[in-house]
Order: sequence, then structure tokens, then C-alpha cells
Amino acid sequence: MNAASTITRREAQPTALDRLALAIGTALVAWSLRRDLRPQISHEQQYLRELNRREVEHITAARDLGANQLYRLG
Repeated sequence: MNAASTITRREAQPTALDRLALAIGTALVAWSLRRDLRPQISHEQQYLRELNRREVEHITAARDLGANQLYRLG
């Protein structure tokens, strides 16, 4: 008698909860590796992106305050 013969068919088939746990675990591992897959950007590119983000925030804030009618979208 070996170990496989002592396992019933019900125990050999993964339950819905086991499949869900496996799917979640796989998704978490893939999510944790996403940073490795992204291309690296230089400090200069990062700085330019931050400047652009700040400019957009400034324009949006001015538009929301009604500083200039040209900023209004509609």
C-alpha cells in the first residue's frame, strides 16, 4: 500500500476554496514582480514627470477656482 492509495478521490480534487487560494497566491506573486518588469527611468525623466504633474495640478486648481475663463472646460 502506498500513500496515493490511501487518499480518497474527494481529497485528491482541489476544492473551490483551494483553487481560489491558488489563484490569489499566483496573482500576488505576479503583482509583486511587476516592478521588475517595468523599464527603469532616469532621474531626469522622473524630475520632468514630476514637473509636468505639478503644472497639471496648478492649471486644474486655477480652473476650479475660476481664475481664468480660458481654463474652463465647459
